[in-house]
Amino acid sequence: MYPFFKYILFIGITLSALPAFAELLLPQKRIPRNNSLYVDFSTELFYSHSNFDNDGYLKDLEDQNYITFFNYKLHFIYAPSKWVHIEPYIHAQTHIVQQDTSTNYQPFRPTTAGLKGSFFINTPFVVISPELDFSYPLDAQTDGVSRIVTNDRVLKLTPALLLHLSFLGSFIPFGKIAYQYRQDLSGLLIYHAGFMYQDNVWELGALFGGFSSVTQDQNPNLRHRILNQFSAGSLKFHSANPNTLGTTFWVDLKLSKKTQLFAHYGINFLGSNYAQGHSLNIGIRRGFVKPKSSHSYRRAVHGFEEKTEDMESLFNESDDSISPY
Repeated sequence: MYPFFKYILFIGITLSALPAFAELLLPQKRIPRNNSLYVDFSTELFYSHSNFDNDGYLKDLEDQNYITFFNYKLHFIYAPSKWVHIEPYIHAQTHIVQQDTSTNYQPFRPTTAGLKGSFFINTPFVVISPELDFSYPLDAQTDGVSRIVTNDRVLKLTPALLLHLSFLGSFIPFGKIAYQYRQDLSGLLIYHAGFMYQDNVWELGALFGGFSSVTQDQNPNLRHRILNQFSAGSLKFHSANPNTLGTTFWVDLKLSKKTQLFAHYGINFLGSNYAQGHSLNIGIRRGFVKPKSSHSYRRAVHGFEEKTEDMESLFNESDDSISPY
């Protein structure tokens, strides 16, 4: 486990050494409505030295191999009205792969671009949030190219439905169900449920969920040979018929009316045809455009509702619903 903790330390040093980016980094909640813009930036660390095999048994990678990657996420979230949010984004990665007693390093490389749209329906007891997410691979290597696999290599389309109970004050249960179409790969049924607690400064939350393949992949043996050759055999990306189940915990800290920090930790503990690993996500969100309206609204980001007021009361309410993962 030493490499995992070594790279956690590296993330902390990297973020502290980049004050110029401190105004851009990412958290996950409280976005003013009506002609408003927030910019999110976050860094995710993922570490894995084992896979769940086809029968669900956990097996270490051969020869003490492991993979570590840093996933850098930049999201722009624009709210033209209280009903609609538009979110273009781009992700990039650096990879470290220990394979066959040698360490392979892949430098910074853009991997994914996407666009997500969300719609919000408020009722007295529940907030209903349909959304549609489209993503396209920027690093879609042709099979056989000797390079670490950094994504699933296919375009994805993900319609989702999110529900947030809004009548329990500072305690907010939530749930999500989605279907992800992956071109030429198995379709995934995605689901999670959880709860969060919020006060004026802190937010604490936990969720439990995962995804299951509901259609069959094509040419799984070919893809596994590529992963064995270039990605130390890890099934994190581009695996055939993956399934997994896990949990995530997070904490958010409000720094000011426009800025907040967050940290997430996740681990998956069941699955098949997928990597078992740990993830740590750290980020900051920063607002840039003052809203023109003072009406309250609710929104959902990464699966969770957020409630805010006008800019003068923004981040000061005691029941400011929702956030993340």
